[in-house]
Amino acid sequence: MQTMEGCPEIRILLVDDDAGFRGALASVLTDDGHDVLSYAGPADVPSNGSLPPVHVLISDYEMPGENGFSFIDRFRRRHAEVPVIVITAHQTAAVRAQAAKRPFLEVVWKPLEYDELHGLLHRLAGEVKNLPSP
Repeated sequence: MQTMEGCPEIRILLVDDDAGFRGALASVLTDDGHDVLSYAGPADVPSNGSLPPVHVLISDYEMPGENGFSFIDRFRRRHAEVPVIVITAHQTAAVRAQAAKRPFLEVVWKPLEYDELHGLLHRLAGEVKNLPSP
């Protein structure tokens, strides 16, 4: 299945503690033809193997209990091949340095420009080999 502008349908794991932002982004991504699994924080994401395969992880950086990079590192122990997009308002050298240490990771700064995110998803979908159907 193809979504808007030829981007393949992908399953996205979305983790963000801001319910309004998470809901709005999940709605836009779903309207764009993607399958979105949405969670309020890292502790809510199934870690017992019951999470269906995902093509891209979108995670907030600043969340209560565990920051995005810590969660990403833990997530990648099981899903090393999944590209990650971190969304943050913290445009600091420390965040940039942490991001640079991790392969297949992109940072999108808030306020979010959906066209930028859409283009990034389109590019990442093209890089993910053999996308299983969501």
